[in-house]
Amino acid sequence: MAGLRERKKAAMRQHISDVATRLILEKGFDRVGVREIAEAAQVSPTTLFSYFPSKEAMFIDRDEQIERELVDTIRDRPEGTTALGALRDLLLRRFGQLDHPGLRDFVAMVRSTPSLMEHWRQIGMRHQVAVARELAAAWDRPEDDTYAWVVAHSVLGMREQLMMSDTPQQVVDATFEILERGLPFPSR
Repeated sequence: MAGLRERKKAAMRQHISDVATRLILEKGFDRVGVREIAEAAQVSPTTLFSYFPSKEAMFIDRDEQIERELVDTIRDRPEGTTALGALRDLLLRRFGQLDHPGLRDFVAMVRSTPSLMEHWRQIGMRHQVAVARELAAAWDRPEDDTYAWVVAHSVLGMREQLMMSDTPQQVVDATFEILERGLPFPSR
């Protein structure tokens, strides 16, 4: 159980992120300055940067939570569920919510803002490392196993495609079909 200090810090971090997200969605990423976010959150810019390294991180603020969820999905999967099956189910749940208006607006902002897309890519690369290591462990393979790294790259690289796609279910299905069974047609 987190202590009072940790809960207060988490609440402040969430408050700053919520304010930044609201302002960015209302006005556009490039039209909102850090000082404006700090003022609206009723904190100093110094305090703001003690919680977040950048404006991009204020908007895309759940990368550590997502990384834990990816790793835990593999590690704590139900008996009889493959690591790939667990990841597939997670991604379908996550990207099946793209019709939610708030998430749709969030995705549209990331898609339309180069610095947010770059931040998203950097987060994805960190997640690939964590997922590759967890897949290797699940498969009783060495930590630097080539197959685990290729699969992690394929699965998490797919997230960028999902961000750009109007048909996320088809992207997930195609990716996991290839990973689990190979191409469904003869390769030439």
